[in-house]
Amino acid sequence: MAAGRKGGGKGSGRGACSTRSRRSGGGSGTGFEPVALAVPRPARRCCWRLGSAPSPPLGGGRPLIDVQSGTPPPAAAGFNAEERAYYAFVAPRLRQLAAETRELAELGERRSRNLLAIQGRQRRVEALLDELDRFLDEHGTPGRFAATSDSYLDGAASTREGIDEAREGFRRFDWDRVARATGVFTDGAAEIARAVSELDRVAGEAAQGAAGR
Repeated sequence: MAAGRKGGGKGSGRGACSTRSRRSGGGSGTGFEPVALAVPRPARRCCWRLGSAPSPPLGGGRPLIDVQSGTPPPAAAGFNAEERAYYAFVAPRLRQLAAETRELAELGERRSRNLLAIQGRQRRVEALLDELDRFLDEHGTPGRFAATSDSYLDGAASTREGIDEAREGFRRFDWDRVARATGVFTDGAAEIARAVSELDRVAGEAAQGAAGR
């Protein structure tokens, strides 16, 4: 009589067992009876995922401008005192914010499992947002930079929303929520990159205008 799992003959057991013949231990017959041998399945690799659905495209389908952190172009000679103060404070922080949000968006796009790196960048992004928000609340925006501030404020709102939603998704192990948060965040990152481009454009035009006088 066959030993092992019930129904453990060849072709059953959903691939979990194989069979090997052994000589029957009883009677005078010389026949063989099958013995089920458990064959271990390959270990399933546990992967951290953002959900079963494919992750959204970077920037929600809107390309991110490649903004590098570092020293922005110098303030144009054509700026007045209020504009120079705005530019001196906002330009370096906005450029750094654009670089940080891009890096964080790419971590989400790659479904990174490096939570320390993600959380560290989230804190840096929030610190820069807080600094810029306080400055704009206290000093306002010169008319020349209205488009820059508008893009920044739109991007900041989406960026904060994306971070908050991602954190809640991580807390609840809701990877679909984290994936949706990634799309919201990268849209915000695209707006912040747009703000940097607008700021550079204004500075360039002011410099050209001052040189032409």
